[in-house]
Amino acid sequence: SKRVYLVKGPVKAQQIKIVNGGQGSELQIKGSDDTIKMKQVERFTEHKDETDESIIREILDSYGFQKVVNMETQLSNDDKNHKKVQNQDDLTFIKQIASENGVFIWMEYDENGEEIVHVSSLPLDSKPSATLTMNAGVNEKNNIDDLSINWDADAPTETVGKKVDAKRKQIIEVDIPEAPQTPLGDVSLHDLTKGSECFQNVKPPSHRPVDDDARGQQRSKAALNEAQW
Repeated sequence: SKRVYLVKGPVKAQQIKIVNGGQGSELQIKGSDDTIKMKQVERFTEHKDETDESIIREILDSYGFQKVVNMETQLSNDDKNHKKVQNQDDLTFIKQIASENGVFIWMEYDENGEEIVHVSSLPLDSKPSATLTMNAGVNEKNNIDDLSINWDADAPTETVGKKVDAKRKQIIEVDIPEAPQTPLGDVSLHDLTKGSECFQNVKPPSHRPVDDDARGQQRSKAALNEAQW
């Protein structure tokens, strides 16, 4: 058998309800994983001449986390164009950087309960971790009794836009024809909605400035990936 840790971290609140006879009694325990430690202090820090990935690694290192950082981009913050200024707690800050790069942050545990912080794209192209079965045949067994699915296709599937670099007076292209992440089904939302057009503003994952095509396009990819959920 394999030991599986669901979560490890501080308990912050408890609530108990006691009913005469026992039936209907309940105990609620609220807590969080240890990433909550990164929300305890707000700080002001300037990060210059560092890549986004190195900033995240540096912050995770300071808390002693094991980490898997695979951002797939090496966007830098050189002092000539703009610094990356932190004026918030560490957890909010690294989540913002991850969002700008179209990746996610989540926690897993090894068999000894050691925390592993992932900063990477979601493993959507991996094998399913479970198979849900209902209305099974004679030789099969159900493992769920009911299933609800909400579907919303009113989401952006492409970005079109330009930005002017005020310093260099150059046009920054941010066009991305389709979300780069693995589709959440057999057919992508982009292919499913072909033939229907609706132009609207897409809220970017950050209002920080972009100073080159690579960073502008990365923001577009991040916005499209997020919209698919």
